[in-house]
Amino acid sequence: MENNPHLLDSLIEKIENYGKTNIELIELISIKKAAKFAAYMYVNVILMIILIFCGLLLNIGLSIWVGSFFGESYLGFFLVAAAYAVIGLIYLIFGYKYQKNKFEFKLIKLLVD
Repeated sequence: MENNPHLLDSLIEKIENYGKTNIELIELISIKKAAKFAAYMYVNVILMIILIFCGLLLNIGLSIWVGSFFGESYLGFFLVAAAYAVIGLIYLIFGYKYQKNKFEFKLIKLLVD
């Protein structure tokens, strides 16, 4: 009978240690996933900023160049803006849902792995 309480205490202590270890493991996995997600977002935000500046300068140059053909630079800006509006509408009609689903899948895969 005296060995029985000792075994029960040992079993309870092992269960507590197991629970604490599992909680620590879940915390570490969560930290890893959060760090992975933050790094992914950081890299993509920096890349998007660089691409936006590059595209902005390219579009300004294109607008001025197109405007030089029509004699007024503001016409070049209007034509380039109209072209982007048409491209945006086509994307909205045909490509938005596909891109949204693709991004969601990529994000879920990133968080689940």
